[in-house]
Amino acid sequence: MACNRCPRRCVNEGFCGFVDPLRGDLYPYMALMMTVSPVERLPLYHFYPGSRVLKIWVGGYTYKCKLCPWSPIAMPPRSLELRRLTVDLIIEKASRSSSGIVAFMGAEPLINDWVYDACRKIREYFPCGFKTSGYIGVERLQEAASNGDFLLFELPGAASLEAPMSHILDNAEAARGMDTHVEYVYLDTGGPRSRAMLGIVAGRLSKDRPLHIYPVAGYLPSPEEAEKTARMLGKTGFNYYYIHRDPSMKYENTYCPRCGYPVIERAEGRLTRMLLKDNRCPRCGHRIEIIGLGRQYGASRVPWLEEEEIVW
Repeated sequence: MACNRCPRRCVNEGFCGFVDPLRGDLYPYMALMMTVSPVERLPLYHFYPGSRVLKIWVGGYTYKCKLCPWSPIAMPPRSLELRRLTVDLIIEKASRSSSGIVAFMGAEPLINDWVYDACRKIREYFPCGFKTSGYIGVERLQEAASNGDFLLFELPGAASLEAPMSHILDNAEAARGMDTHVEYVYLDTGGPRSRAMLGIVAGRLSKDRPLHIYPVAGYLPSPEEAEKTARMLGKTGFNYYYIHRDPSMKYENTYCPRCGYPVIERAEGRLTRMLLKDNRCPRCGHRIEIIGLGRQYGASRVPWLEEEEIVW
């Protein structure tokens, strides 16, 4: 019997090491650690702005990407120090750290059945959702959408992949129509190849869903490159796009798509100014969908530095 959790459809031994095609999850309710950071560093910009997020780092992966920012956890189980957790422990850690949101992270958390069950229970206390690499069965995305409050979809850009980009793009396109909050992250290496792939990606995504351009592999955009990327995304019709580590920091802000007024300002991964009132632009009154507006949990305790706070 073939496993249907990702397109590999393993029969005997699972490629990920975390799922057995016959027995299912091999490490239920086990994770590496829990950390806390501003939700803007997830990055989510349209979901409970100014909040802190409790991140649960889960093992398991469906392909290896040379750009993977989660490479330390994209390893076989025997190489990881997994510990058992419970929903009560997660809720306790979220409460004590003044977190307003819970996120299941990792190379690919959605291959684990237990994360859906845990998220469904956590939602009784905190908004909860998932980050995904996209190389999974579309049924897993649908299950995540029905059991979570948000889905952060990561696109590997021009990286050398062990997985076909076509499948990831098909899932990214499918996610835009799902009944949950969706934001996209494009891992940008810079250069012509990455720019060309970004153009393809932008053509497949919903223009109303936020798109984050996140530089990786040592690449940092120059002011000229950030402007060029912004012009390209503007021409494709995106209402909300963000260029992380932009030297000017102006592309970290949220602008009203009608009048161009900056309604949310950010700097170095944290919220600095909120001008929206009742989800409307103060200049022209245009409605901008930001979930959880006004519920800024523990904003004064948000760490400024890159390092995350480890709480478990």
